[in-house]
Amino acid sequence: MDVKPRRRLSKPVVAFTFAWTRQAVESRGWRYEVWCEPSETELDNIRFLAGYRRDWLFSPELLQEVRRADLDGLALGEAARRIPGRTGRCASW
Repeated sequence: MDVKPRRRLSKPVVAFTFAWTRQAVESRGWRYEVWCEPSETELDNIRFLAGYRRDWLFSPELLQEVRRADLDGLALGEAARRIPGRTGRCASW
């Protein structure tokens, strides 16, 4: 696996190095991947959620509702609208 900021992927030296690495790795039957930073939406969600790492900030009832809901892959605003009995505003959580 190689990790590189998305903005650098199009640089010729980076593309050359990744192509060379891919060939060397895959010739051994291994899988090769290039990872970049998450999308802006995902990164914003991570930053937002990082402020709420302490479970004592949330009511146990709300946590149960969130865990029961099918929220994988949703933006926070959409997730908030899917919790029954909630207004859809994150501030109301």
